[in-house]
Amino acid sequence: MSLASETVTLAGSGLVFDNSYSANVTDAYRSAIVSAENFFQAHFSNAVTITANFDLAPLASGTAAHNSFFTIRTSYDALVSALRAHATTTDDFVAASGLPGFDPSGGIGFEVATPEARILGLSSLTNGEDVSVTLNSNLSWSFGQDAVGAIEHEISEGAFGRIESLGIQDTRWAPLDLFRFTASGVRDFTGGRDGLITFFGLDGTHLSNLAFHNAVNASGVDDGQDLGDWAFTVGDAFGPGGPGDPGSVSATDLQVLDILGWTPSGSSGASGTANAPTPGDDLLSAQAGFTEIHAGAGDDTITGWAGGDYLRGDDGNDSIQGGSGFDDINGNKGDDVIDGGSGGGDWLVGGQGNDLITAHAGQNILYGNLGNDTLNGGSGGELMRGGQGDDSITGGIGNDWISGDRGSDTITGGAGADVFHSFSGAGLDVVLDFHAWEGDRVQLDPGTMHTESQVGADVVIDMTGGDELILRNVQLSTLPPGWLFTA
Repeated sequence: MSLASETVTLAGSGLVFDNSYSANVTDAYRSAIVSAENFFQAHFSNAVTITANFDLAPLASGTAAHNSFFTIRTSYDALVSALRAHATTTDDFVAASGLPGFDPSGGIGFEVATPEARILGLSSLTNGEDVSVTLNSNLSWSFGQDAVGAIEHEISEGAFGRIESLGIQDTRWAPLDLFRFTASGVRDFTGGRDGLITFFGLDGTHLSNLAFHNAVNASGVDDGQDLGDWAFTVGDAFGPGGPGDPGSVSATDLQVLDILGWTPSGSSGASGTANAPTPGDDLLSAQAGFTEIHAGAGDDTITGWAGGDYLRGDDGNDSIQGGSGFDDINGNKGDDVIDGGSGGGDWLVGGQGNDLITAHAGQNILYGNLGNDTLNGGSGGELMRGGQGDDSITGGIGNDWISGDRGSDTITGGAGADVFHSFSGAGLDVVLDFHAWEGDRVQLDPGTMHTESQVGADVVIDMTGGDELILRNVQLSTLPPGWLFTA
């Protein structure tokens, strides 16, 4: 029996999802769907309804998820006019003002996903179904962040318009084609045939460090993979993903959707803030309609509200407290104290400095980034990365995915079946509570050369070059098949 169709809303956002589900969609899958949709609702405020259908079915090997969607056709001039007319942030104005003065499609035109077309005023067309998303039932989903990231990936394409074509994979072009640059800041429409790596950028001087997939080789052969996805990434929802590689939406991912016409929460003509920051130590609070805070310099205290928040500490040693809704928090520079608040599903990033990050409930993403950070998980299902530096990481009581990243890290998984990730170049990490009987496992990146040995009371995974993952008080001879895997 199928789950009932439903309308998903979030306080403070005009973005609405009308969902229908196949009989294969479980309660756990539905929970991941709503988490993904709430994430978009917390970050974008456009008053538009997106109709979506979800399924779980066998897909081809190597495919984690699939979508289908509808588009409208528009001219280059109409697209440029719409992007400029709907610019609300500094990034929007930079991106729209730098668009080429000629039509790269040569008059063929551009395809725009129907919800994106509606927010840009290019169409009033409504569909019985804007986007359909299917997860591969052949894969072992936990329906935590692995599924959330995959769903965000597919919705961002079929509903938000994060697609590329370059006239190669479809006759028409797509808006995101216009923001593809070489490292020297030149727009590149070859899809990879010229052999150059291409990056997302607002214009030729404002480039990100995330590279697009180049689907076309020097012989002009198209591998059929999405041109609009990231290459060379791990853990980003807009890159490769699946059960072995849970992904989250990054700040650059949000920037992509922003310049495609979606209005970030709190924006109205320019980036909005709840309180005006000063160069000194500020006390700033989010509230309905003012959910985005950039604190600036000083040792600031920032408090979220019951809805979704976008909170940035910027310079200084800041204290940031999230609310009960979804929180997107980044301490940026300084030694920051970050608490996600009582709700789960938060995205908590330390930035530069030695940060203390604490999550509550479950399904949170914690990333220490630079510095010697301390990360404390919530009730489980966390995705936790230490970043660079010597970090201390403690998981929640559920099934967590934990990576010390670079540096000498000390890791405690807590209860549940945890995955401890490492790779060549990670440094020397120590896991204090590896319990195979709880379902704990070790994940290494593909191609990582390694050996396992018993050294005293510990199991040592040696990845050469001084890189080791040490499992304290574990006997190698007792570990079951599959305790170590690559993905």
